[in-house]
Amino acid sequence: MEVMIAKYQAFYLKQLEINGKADRDNSPYNNLEFLNDTKKLQSNLLANPFEKFERKRFIYQSKDLNIISFDEVLWQKLTTSDITKAIKQFEQDGKDYFEKLGMSFDPSGLTNQIN
Repeated sequence: MEVMIAKYQAFYLKQLEINGKADRDNSPYNNLEFLNDTKKLQSNLLANPFEKFERKRFIYQSKDLNIISFDEVLWQKLTTSDITKAIKQFEQDGKDYFEKLGMSFDPSGLTNQIN
């Protein structure tokens, strides 16, 4: 969980540095104090999108163990091609989202270690 939060934080800090803002105008991610509060970042990440995936039982969150895991049956059914397609879709969706905001998007620190 700590590695994921660190990557999440680094991504938004980089967005803030490059673009002068990290997300849409009213986003808490534009606030450096918020970005430096890992507990708030974790809470926000787990609420969106992970909470939705957890409701659909795609992933599970163990708060006691501080881990997130994919459903084992679902994960076993995914092929390398499926994962590559999902990463490409994530990157395209991110690019489209940030372009609408007039911002650049570099997902390199987010998608380089999917296992």
